[in-house]
Amino acid sequence: PLAGSNSSLLLLTEIETMILTSACYHGMPTWSEKWLDLLSPGHKSRCRGMTWTTFGRRLEKLGTSAVEKARRELKQKEASRDRKNEEDQFLCSEHTLFRASQALQQAKDYTQEPENLAKKTVMMLAKLLKKIGFISNDLRSDYGIGYKVLKWYSNQITSWAKALHIVDSV
Repeated sequence: PLAGSNSSLLLLTEIETMILTSACYHGMPTWSEKWLDLLSPGHKSRCRGMTWTTFGRRLEKLGTSAVEKARRELKQKEASRDRKNEEDQFLCSEHTLFRASQALQQAKDYTQEPENLAKKTVMMLAKLLKKIGFISNDLRSDYGIGYKVLKWYSNQITSWAKALHIVDSV
């Protein structure tokens, strides 16, 4: 299906995939009335130790791992480059390394700009929630995480969107 069609696909960039991976694995900063503290690079959160800078550092680790993996794969392809049909795979590995390097640089930039990281994350997760569809007690049980979790997560995203003044973008 093409982007922009009525498809249920959500096309993600490398950095968006890393953000989603990190949010699913580690969680994200929990919104509170003191949300501005969570944007401050020097602030240490008492609740789970999660700030947007911490989230950014986790993205950097994911990006570093992705670059290292792409480099290993590229070296393996270089070693077996003798065969003609391996040329396409080699070029694909080069492109993977390039994309991983770009995502790592974006992660580093986001770590330095926690508010931009927060905005990017909230907008992307809001888009994902919108793709999931309306949350009600009897709908969306097929996702297996339950109504209460989805509702709490939706409230978190809405609170962050309002605090970051991106509610119109969501």
